[in-house]
Amino acid sequence: MNVTDISPALKPLSKLDAMRNMSNQTRSRNSGGTPSLDDLFCLGDTGGFVLRMTSVDDQVQNLLDSAQYEDALALCASSARKFHGDSRLVEERYAYALYSRGDFEGASQHWLNAETAPQAVADLFPSIRPPELSTRLGLRSDDGEFAVLETVSREKHHALSSMPLLRGASLSRAAAAIASFFEITRRRLNARSSEGSMLDYKNTETVCDQLALVDTMLIAVWLQCSPPRIKDVVALLRDPGQRCELEYIAPLLAAGGAVYAEPLLWLYRSKHAHQRALALLVETRCCGDVNGAWDRVQFLRWKTRYLQWLWFSGDQRNTNLALEHAPSVFAASPALGLAVFTGTLVDIQGDEDPLEVPLSVRTGGAGAVQCVKATTTLLVVVFSF
Repeated sequence: MNVTDISPALKPLSKLDAMRNMSNQTRSRNSGGTPSLDDLFCLGDTGGFVLRMTSVDDQVQNLLDSAQYEDALALCASSARKFHGDSRLVEERYAYALYSRGDFEGASQHWLNAETAPQAVADLFPSIRPPELSTRLGLRSDDGEFAVLETVSREKHHALSSMPLLRGASLSRAAAAIASFFEITRRRLNARSSEGSMLDYKNTETVCDQLALVDTMLIAVWLQCSPPRIKDVVALLRDPGQRCELEYIAPLLAAGGAVYAEPLLWLYRSKHAHQRALALLVETRCCGDVNGAWDRVQFLRWKTRYLQWLWFSGDQRNTNLALEHAPSVFAASPALGLAVFTGTLVDIQGDEDPLEVPLSVRTGGAGAVQCVKATTTLLVVVFSF
């Protein structure tokens, strides 16, 4: 509220003349030629004042300067037609302020409301983010659809200069909080990628780069939750559309030993690194007595299903790999060893990935003959030891 003392102008005038004079001045200031409804004239016997409401933009800025973020957001919402700024900037400033206070849950929600760039959030959690991930992908916090064009705010500068040291319970809590941010951001990016895939190649390319960062961060975040969200990691790695970076995720999963064997295998499989997967797929590395690790039966069934997939993939390199590694399965369980080539369903608890066995195999055609030849070769290899 601006207060203007008009007492000097009133001395030579009557109240009525003073009112007319001030109204004329107000009218000349307004493009519409009518007095502003935001002006309130207060006249007395010896003086007077004009009370003029400041613009909504100035009110919002004043509230932000005094760290009254919720009031600023409420004003933006209630005066949307009069507010000429970007309310996402207000949301984002509040998010950075909450982050500095350690309220990661609140910060995540306001980052979502602000559509903050995912790399900007990732950079605030160096304890979770794989080193140099943003640099490797060539992304900046002002890239892409989610960027809000702004200079670095006071709150963001403070957040970047005083990032909290996260470990133990605080690290798990932060991971759980920002998991929702990256999950929802991933859905938004996938939607935008689908919408723009045929319209704007450059934009789609940027979105794909952001998806690589988001998918990689999601796995890193889930692994830091308490308990680690292994099922979610496996589900993401089995998604044909995931774009996580192998070289950043593989060390995180390898550090988990036998408990993380399945997600690591799915990572290699999803990136067509089948030789690396098969090198890992040995009982001593995949089985253990710790909670969450495979037992021997689970290990053999998973390996059989994987070799089946390689055998029936239609790629000669994959079929050669299946033939090379099948003897170890046959030696442990002849029935499972034969199932690699016959396509017999090998049940794995919780697995919903049916094997596509060629029709020629199921009906005894040429594919079946190939299976018989492979089985004969396998038996020769097994009994030669």
